[in-house]
Amino acid sequence: MSVSEQIKLEVALPSAGPFPRVLFFNRFKVEREKDFRLVDFGLLVATELVDGYSCVFPDEALHRNKESLLGYLGRIGRAEKSTETPWKGIQGKRATDVVDVVTMAIRDEMADTGLFAFSLSATMPSKKGGSAGPIPAQPLVLLRSTAEVQKQLIEALYA
Repeated sequence: MSVSEQIKLEVALPSAGPFPRVLFFNRFKVEREKDFRLVDFGLLVATELVDGYSCVFPDEALHRNKESLLGYLGRIGRAEKSTETPWKGIQGKRATDVVDVVTMAIRDEMADTGLFAFSLSATMPSKKGGSAGPIPAQPLVLLRSTAEVQKQLIEALYA
């Protein structure tokens, strides 16, 4: 298969948890690089970082999720504030997950953002020429925030 050939992938998301991490965040920072976005999520109380999480959104994953995330934003409305809340991000070395799939939901003023990954090797056609069905996605983290912060996140990812 050449690099220019494309195949349609079906990714199966778990119907319910468990997520290895669940984090409430009230701050985030998006660092833009050539082929990806590094995103730090943090729970800040006063000036203290209580908890944090970092991940990488490859441009390819952002492109694949763009229609659903911007469609979702269109249904729930744009952010009232046009910029993310100022924050310097998590300092120093840190582990980062790579995100392939993003899900979002909102109820009243609380919002969930689910981040998932899947194996690229699982996307390769089988030797028998058929697909083994949907590729299972691995839950990475469930991020909870206010609806406003989630809207700001979507806008910052696609700015």
